[in-house]
Amino acid sequence: MCELFAMSSASPTRVKYQLNTFATHGGERYCNRDGWGIVFADGRDGHIFREPRPASDSALARMTADSDISCKYLIAHVRRASVGKPELRNTHPFRRIISGQAHHFAHNGTLHGYIDSLTDRSLLSDCVGDTDSEAAFLDLLQRLRETGDARDTVPDLKARFDVFTRFCAEARQYGASNFLYCDGDALFIHAHQRRHETSDGLSDPHPPGLHMRKCGEWALLHDQELFW
Repeated sequence: MCELFAMSSASPTRVKYQLNTFATHGGERYCNRDGWGIVFADGRDGHIFREPRPASDSALARMTADSDISCKYLIAHVRRASVGKPELRNTHPFRRIISGQAHHFAHNGTLHGYIDSLTDRSLLSDCVGDTDSEAAFLDLLQRLRETGDARDTVPDLKARFDVFTRFCAEARQYGASNFLYCDGDALFIHAHQRRHETSDGLSDPHPPGLHMRKCGEWALLHDQELFW
């Protein structure tokens, strides 16, 4: 199953060792060989690198892990395709610009029937690829836009958090919903459940969906609501 990695810091921070280790999960240690991507958020913009190939075999992934890029927010993803072919257009993280601000999103899981459930079918015409994950991202952004005022401004942090809360609660009805979403101002994380790779193959979805490391200690995030 896909794997996610994120970092949130009060000040610009360089992440290196963790990224090198994470890259090995993209085809060397595990079977996530269908693409990889990473975003170093930088205010209204961000450095983004993606390839529809295994991270463990990628010179670009190694260069990125060894780079001197510092950031407050980071999102990384290695993919095991469940919906959509292993092509660049289906490779996470996804990116959109709203009011001059870059937004990035990555997902672990499969949302069965989510695309068919969308009431605003026009969102599908804005999809670059054909994954349920990208469609969910555009749905989230649409909800955020509807929360802003007539000038399409971004709502305040509490309003954004409330929108994200409702979005995740609904997404869980369709399948594993582990989300990383960064709007440049904050990193929003939702931990649900995931399929775990075992010696017998992939397990059925179950917690933990994500792990959290804080102040040098590991904690499990499972059956929890939201972390940001």
